[in-house]
Amino acid sequence: MASKIIDDLLSSDDKIDREIAGALLELQDGKAEKGLSRALGYEPREIKEKGAVAVIEARVMKSSSGFEDVDSGSSYEAIVDRHPERFREEVVTSARQRLQTRQATKPEISSDDVRLIANSRAKQKYAELSEGEKAAYVKVTAALEALGNRVKSKLSDPEKFEVRLTSGFHIKSGVRGYIPKDLWFSVSPQQNAKALAGMPQIFMIVSERGIEYGYGASVSPNDFSQQSVKDLVRSAAPLVFDKLPSANSSEATRIQTEIEAAGNWFYRRKHRLPPKQNDFKSFNEWLGYLQSAQGKKSAAGTISRYINDDEIEGVDLFSEVEEMARIFEPLLDRDWGAPNQPNNLPRPVEDQHPEEASLEGAAEFAEKLTHFLKLFDQKRTGPFTIDSELGTAMQDLKSWLEGLLAVYSRPTINVKMSVGQGGWTKTPWIALLDERETTSTQRGTYVVFLIAEDLSVTYLTLNQGMTELRDSLGQRGAVERMLQVAEAARLRIQSLDQAGFVLDNNIDLRSETGAAKNYEIGTIAHVDLTSDSIPDDVTINRLLSALLKAYDTLIDTLIDTPTDAEDEHLGPNVSVIDLEPYGIEDALDELFLERDDVERYLDIWSNKKNLILQGAPGVGKSWSLLVPCG
Repeated sequence: MASKIIDDLLSSDDKIDREIAGALLELQDGKAEKGLSRALGYEPREIKEKGAVAVIEARVMKSSSGFEDVDSGSSYEAIVDRHPERFREEVVTSARQRLQTRQATKPEISSDDVRLIANSRAKQKYAELSEGEKAAYVKVTAALEALGNRVKSKLSDPEKFEVRLTSGFHIKSGVRGYIPKDLWFSVSPQQNAKALAGMPQIFMIVSERGIEYGYGASVSPNDFSQQSVKDLVRSAAPLVFDKLPSANSSEATRIQTEIEAAGNWFYRRKHRLPPKQNDFKSFNEWLGYLQSAQGKKSAAGTISRYINDDEIEGVDLFSEVEEMARIFEPLLDRDWGAPNQPNNLPRPVEDQHPEEASLEGAAEFAEKLTHFLKLFDQKRTGPFTIDSELGTAMQDLKSWLEGLLAVYSRPTINVKMSVGQGGWTKTPWIALLDERETTSTQRGTYVVFLIAEDLSVTYLTLNQGMTELRDSLGQRGAVERMLQVAEAARLRIQSLDQAGFVLDNNIDLRSETGAAKNYEIGTIAHVDLTSDSIPDDVTINRLLSALLKAYDTLIDTLIDTPTDAEDEHLGPNVSVIDLEPYGIEDALDELFLERDDVERYLDIWSNKKNLILQGAPGVGKSWSLLVPCG
């Protein structure tokens, strides 16, 4: 129900509805990152019943808006601050007081942080860093996140933009074990992001040189190592440049006046050049270069400001990024549509370690998955709780996947992992969800690693969500529809066969639970990864690249499945699977309850038609009811 309400809010014409949906999604993601249930309690239902404005007002006045659990720019208080005309005066006052209090603790990057990062460059592996050096990476990353979100919140329509941080970087493991060449944030338009290679950007880079920040029309293709990414940037940059104001136009002249009034901005041919030098005399000259044949061939250009490592102390970075948001918004908030460009091209992300040319010889995924399986096998025999040990293993797996080019070059892909909600699942999973298609494993198609109950094998699959289909069509109808979708999908992704995948649903999760059976039915394509011989990283990357490419194909071709009216049979090669009813045995497999208790609850429910469960949030009250319902 919560996901349906959030989807309705996201598609609303009311900007406040869309912004509160974004806050709820961020809150869910934050809880999941901590290994907690994504449940939002009564919040979505109250929003549906009372309206977004009423709920925001109530939460802000009671200081119960989850303010500390989301970025301040996404908080209910920030929504009030952006739309004061929609809220009561006392609500606006309270919201702004909380925002000011939080802003009083501004993110800081010190000269010492930059020096520690500079010292770390003599090393290769992230594990070789000293505690002080690691602390600098953690602190700078947190500051960049806050500053990037600050930029986004100061734009007129924050929903149109996304904040990204150092690609593939995790504060505990670096970039797949290596040290990133620098740390950064970027704020870029979401419209046509893939075809335009995630450009243009408002950015900030922290490196051993100090801090560089400003507006990037395009990152130089030479800053990437993969040839396919270089080619994409070269094809995207001219599209971006042509959509900027024409040199010497009235719009360009107005922006030039604004830049010169602010002072200390430098017109550069690319990022990461020696600081405080001009390659062009003016904004108009810089634009003329970008829009020339030579500029489009070079495919790069920035307007940068620099802070050397000995100048950082005393600089108010919040004020700096607010100024660049104001100056460069006209160059960022434009119509970036490119209808003649393919929409399934990967978005490039900078290569973070030039010495790391490939994954050859590495087996990090196998090591991390094996470690997780061992921990999960130990933990699932006890009460359901995701402690720090298991949570770290889950995060390491998730971060490794997010660091693969096949994943992080697709900005609409979200990686999620589950070991259960309220109770241990029999079949853990790691899903890669493309938000163009779905944000939940309950609906749509998605890529997912499914782990068998006995932990002997992990299936990398292209799969389907069944929950919402079952709610609307019933079990049999949902099975029929999923088989139809799978049959139609396989016709469009037959090249997966050459990549080592099997195009059927013949997987065995070694489990008798209803959830496991539904995963098996929904499988469109799969490859088996046995736990005693998990492939090396090169093979995992190849398999995942092929599967995500097929996933792109399905999304971009918008598969239409036949309805009952259009096609009364499923064809000679498709059979309907009749599942056994979901009974008490199935429920007992997924609940921490004794048989006597379950039977007693069902008797009460059957006789009195009402059942009240009491308990703290997140202990599984809703799950305890939903599971017996099948």
